[in-house]
Amino acid sequence: NAGTSPCTNDEATADLAPEVVLAEYVAGSKTMFTERDLQLVRACLQLFKQQGVSANSLKVYYDVLQSNYVHDSVMAKHLEYFESFCREIATHVAQVPAVGKTPMIARRYSEFIEDFRDAIDMADGDAAASAREALIQLTNACDEAGIDF
Repeated sequence: NAGTSPCTNDEATADLAPEVVLAEYVAGSKTMFTERDLQLVRACLQLFKQQGVSANSLKVYYDVLQSNYVHDSVMAKHLEYFESFCREIATHVAQVPAVGKTPMIARRYSEFIEDFRDAIDMADGDAAASAREALIQLTNACDEAGIDF
């Protein structure tokens, strides 16, 4: 779906303001497992830092998280992408813990953690070990932030 990753030149948009990056996002589109998709996740964090945790910023964030919701077997095929995604989410939790304390986001985090754990179990070798480290980083950040699932 071109709505999630409209740019083929990620470097050209790497330093754009979060509003610009998010303006290109089409709600309801699915991840293409690219750096551009990770830029959307990073833009959400910047949006929280600029606007605070508001109904608007939470809706945008939920939509972006939802666009990355795929079956665990698909996650396993794109383990490197979801490891990066997991690390980005851990950064959000550490820097803006209030985000994860909202029920809809906490539920999305919980579902992601469960599915990512299953995806890691389907993988092997160094990729699985690295992804497992990212998952531990996220779960530790959630525990430290007091996010209940």
